[in-house]
Amino acid sequence: MEHIACLLIHGVAGGKYQMERLKKHLNKKGISAESITIKGHEQGKKVLSDSKYYEWLADSGKKYTELAKIYDKVIIIGFSMGGLIALNLAKRHKAAAVVLVNCPVFCVNVPAIIKGVMHDLKEHDFKNIRRYMYIDNIPPKTLREFKKLLEHTKLMLSEVKTPAFILQCSDDDVVIPKSAEYLYSNIKSAKKTVRYYDNGGHHILAELDNSKMYDDIADFALEIAEEFNVL
Repeated sequence: MEHIACLLIHGVAGGKYQMERLKKHLNKKGISAESITIKGHEQGKKVLSDSKYYEWLADSGKKYTELAKIYDKVIIIGFSMGGLIALNLAKRHKAAAVVLVNCPVFCVNVPAIIKGVMHDLKEHDFKNIRRYMYIDNIPPKTLREFKKLLEHTKLMLSEVKTPAFILQCSDDDVVIPKSAEYLYSNIKSAKKTVRYYDNGGHHILAELDNSKMYDDIADFALEIAEEFNVL
């Protein structure tokens, strides 16, 4: 068997592209990493709308099992909704660790959204406004499934005992930053850390190439590998 790998899980209505920069960064550090396109995603709004949250969990669980047959240990890294899926997998499987990036518990950061809109209007750069329009374009059925997943995950947080690294951007306009503290307080991992970043927004993994967060995740993965003696 190989030593250790990271399973990268994207956010709601997203895809592998959201994790590609992190994957390449981990690979450069000598860490194997594989991403997944969750069932229903990157296939159009109709297919996405028809997919269910329990199918997202099952699809991700299947990928985890495949990696667990190849590698001694698997670290699960989830971005946004992918963090909720990662927590579920961590409860069900013997994952080496879980990494949660801007993982939602409390959603829609209104002050940050207003700040983003004001920035766009001032700088004539409409990146944030376009992104808000994209969020509004997520099928209502998909948002309902996301909410079901969120509520399901909150109920089982106390059963998560896997080492956890929680990362949250303070200027996240989708996830209210207090979500990170809630996760830290409610999961029962003996080894857990929460870290905040001043800048980067919700889509820090997809939009920034040289974020300190990348190095922090890689360092954490190497630390876990060393602890399990699977370097």
